Amino acid sequence: MKKIMSVFLAILLVISVVPIGIFGITANAASFTEGYYTYTVSDGEATITEVDTSISGSITIPSKLGVYPVAEIGVGAFSFIQNLTGVIIPDGVSTIGESAFYGCPKLVNITIPESVTNIEKEAFRECTRLKSITIPSGVTLINDKTFSGCVTLENIIILGGITSIGKQAFKDCYALT
Repeated sequence: MKKIMSVFLAILLVISVVPIGIFGITANAASFTEGYYTYTVSDGEATITEVDTSISGSITIPSKLGVYPVAEIGVGAFSFIQNLTGVIIPDGVSTIGESAFYGCPKLVNITIPESVTNIEKEAFRECTRLKSITIPSGVTLINDKTFSGCVTLENIIILGGITSIGKQAFKDCYALT
């Protein structure tokens, strides 16, 4: 019996000192990290809260993190990512949070799926190389300063649904005609 108890305690000790990060997913309070993405989980859905600033180029955001479907790009999640050039948001995401892509100076294109119904204020502010964007039909509001400072934005395709445009939504979008 002592031998079994000793083995059990030894296993328990080893498990307690092995960092969770060794398995590719780390937990810190209510947030998790997988690859470049830090996220929280609520009601069985993931919200991306932060992205490693070393991410670069054209990316496709995963549709799942862990076992949870990605439902939201959170507040400031991709803000100030210097070398991000393109983003494909997966189907299933419903919200692009406030300042989600604020200040991404090399972001040229972004693909937003039809599942998105909410694009919060300043979501693409100061994306100075953004050329074109398509707003899905489920979006009814272009919030305050959503595209402010997108100086090269030439083309916005609105698939329907917009009933209101917020203050300074297109401020300093000089390329729009």
